[in-house]
Amino acid sequence: MVHGTLSQILGLAERDAMIERNPAKWVRLPKADPLVPKPIEPWQLKELLTGEQRELALLCGSGLRLGEALACGPGVLKDNWLSIESQVVQNGKGKAVRQGTLKTPASKRRIPFKFDMPAKIQWVEGNPPNVSSGLKRHCQRLGFVCTPHMLRHTFITTIEDLECPRRVVAELVGHTRPDTTDGYSKVADEQKEKWMDKYWEFVLESGELRIGRMA
Repeated sequence: MVHGTLSQILGLAERDAMIERNPAKWVRLPKADPLVPKPIEPWQLKELLTGEQRELALLCGSGLRLGEALACGPGVLKDNWLSIESQVVQNGKGKAVRQGTLKTPASKRRIPFKFDMPAKIQWVEGNPPNVSSGLKRHCQRLGFVCTPHMLRHTFITTIEDLECPRRVVAELVGHTRPDTTDGYSKVADEQKEKWMDKYWEFVLESGELRIGRMA
């Protein structure tokens, strides 16, 4: 009896649009995060390697964070390996400062880098937001959207698509190891070099572009 009365009440409330018939409509679904970076196409990365954003595209396109790339110069490149030990950040006064503390302990790393590093990079210790804006404007002129973090995301996505082991990817980009088991093994330099070479060969597979020395 009670069930029947309750059903009648709910039926009247629904008829008068006082309640929704489908309870799922009451559930608020999480909105998609518009800030999640999307990778660019390999040909778009190739196009960046021929212009004024070449060094930034090479470094962030090799998995570096923007701050790590801004701290790079000829001194960090030795025997085709980059040593990532510092980053450039914007302080409270809006000025770029170099600091030895990286995002995570795993961020301190060495990665294979077989391209020439110019004697002076114009944007070294430049203000990170200004550098990022410069890349965005340059890409807009080329007809696509790209940020430094999208370049890093492009590296991770592409090298994983090439079936690079996850723990090698983690070491190349300075992520904490994927799981506890991986923490008991160390990735050999030969593995890093192999997969970094494979990645850039994929990006430059047409063979029409010469962007400096690559062993």
